[in-house]
Amino acid sequence: MAVLLGISVGAAVFEGFGVAMFLPVVEFVDKGGTRQALVNSDASTAKLVPVFDAMGLPVTLLSLMAVVALMFLIRQAFVFGRNVYGVVLAQRFTRAVRNHGFARLLRSDLAFFHNRDTGTLVNVLTVEAVRSGGVVLSLTNLAGTFALFPVYFVVLLMMSFQMTLLACVVVVVAFVVNRTIVRRMRLLGGEVTILNGRLGQFLVERLTGVRTVKLDHQEHLEIERQETISQDLTRRNVKIAEVQGRIELIVEPLVVVAGLTIMYLALKFLDMALAQIGLFVFILIRLMPIARSFFINRNNAAALTESVLLVARTLDQAASARRITGGGHTLRDVGSGIVFDHVTFTYRPQDGLVLKDVSLTIPARRMVALVGPSGAGKSTLVDLIPRLIVPDSGRIMIGDRPIEEYDLGSLRKNVSIVSQSTYVFNDTIAANIRYGRSEANDDEVRVAARLAYADEFIARLADGYGTLCGENGCNLSGGQRQRLILARSLLRQSQILVLDEPTSALDSESEAYISRSLEELGARGETTLVVIAHRLSTIRRADLIAVVDRGEIRAVGTHDQLSDSNDWYGEIIRLQGVDGRW
Repeated sequence: MAVLLGISVGAAVFEGFGVAMFLPVVEFVDKGGTRQALVNSDASTAKLVPVFDAMGLPVTLLSLMAVVALMFLIRQAFVFGRNVYGVVLAQRFTRAVRNHGFARLLRSDLAFFHNRDTGTLVNVLTVEAVRSGGVVLSLTNLAGTFALFPVYFVVLLMMSFQMTLLACVVVVVAFVVNRTIVRRMRLLGGEVTILNGRLGQFLVERLTGVRTVKLDHQEHLEIERQETISQDLTRRNVKIAEVQGRIELIVEPLVVVAGLTIMYLALKFLDMALAQIGLFVFILIRLMPIARSFFINRNNAAALTESVLLVARTLDQAASARRITGGGHTLRDVGSGIVFDHVTFTYRPQDGLVLKDVSLTIPARRMVALVGPSGAGKSTLVDLIPRLIVPDSGRIMIGDRPIEEYDLGSLRKNVSIVSQSTYVFNDTIAANIRYGRSEANDDEVRVAARLAYADEFIARLADGYGTLCGENGCNLSGGQRQRLILARSLLRQSQILVLDEPTSALDSESEAYISRSLEELGARGETTLVVIAHRLSTIRRADLIAVVDRGEIRAVGTHDQLSDSNDWYGEIIRLQGVDGRW
């Protein structure tokens, strides 16, 4: 901005000198076209003669006109630099908003996203980021036009103090009139920002849930809703254009009337030469587009202010969200296991505790199952292990160290989570399996797929491992996606593997594949398995089962122990039957 301001001042200075040089040109012609005539002119014009002499230039009409042309050429070079650099600066600003914004969003903890919809965040990093860059561009243009006013003020002041005061009165009147427009533009700009957020949220939700929209035959209704939001947005943007158009409606006639009035007063009451009056009017006419540009850019900045505030507010909230950092130790072995020691957690204080004084030991290289009603806090509990979220109180140990002492990268490398919501990217099957361990070779990818019983369905696909999965794996069935995600986790060779409801929505065949894979992993005794499930068929062979209810550990034991001692577990056995199915 400092560089841009310097360029703008340079353009203004050379434009001011260029315009001021018209007076000696006119006077030179008007007074006989001689050097002496210029010496006998007013003090400001007479000072040009020694300057020309010092530079070795003859005082002729041609040389005077050449200086005017040179001034405007230099001024134009500065204007070109200002315009190009202004766009560069605006683009850099937009890029910085997106880069820093995306980084801040990814580095904030998972709790930050619980109360924010994806559409709004996408809107901030796309539409509002561009609008924020527009503010920078408006401010740079504003700086360029604003720099001209003091230059022209000095030129006018040298010509006539009284006429300069009259011109200042006109400028003040224009500013006062524009204040109302600025307030209106800011209000409309805020409404546009809100509607952009609504539209972004609406589009992401409906396109993500297009299957539900089609199944419920709601296409016509959603199209109407989108049209309504778009129509409201169009109305606000048209209104902004209408308000913006009032500037030309007001400013230009005001300047013309002011110029004619000043010209009349100068001829009638001020003893000014016709050349001076002509130059004065020329400057006023020259100031007309400059004033218009100034007010337009000022109003544009006002209209886009809410975008800047929204971007700043969102990124500040992301930055102030609990930033999770790690220690300096590398996790190489889970030791005796994972220990939750009086852990409490809440996403929002007003919603109450999700986990209440939880104490639980998960033995290393064993299979531990977490069961309980929906919303009991099971998924939140396992999200604490890789530090996707951090507890409000209490501590979590892996081996002989609290988990915050481990380097975050090495901790998360050794914790893999497979859940229904784990994302499948719109890339090849091989690339999805490699995600998280990009250096793995093809043989390692195939071994992981075999361990997850995914190679069976991959072999049937026309492009095999090169098959595109579609957005969130839409080209695959639910069971295929789940086995693909399991293969991804197995390829990472993490010491801790968490499976969050891995078979709750699968068919019998897919469930059998997942269960078989879990049995093989458990038999190896190399991985600490934590399984969240409602189906007893998935977890009845677990070494340890913990019943979680309302954020508390209600009971811990084996399948046989809990069958007799825990009412909730006993009721589940009764409902699901011997084979563990509903």
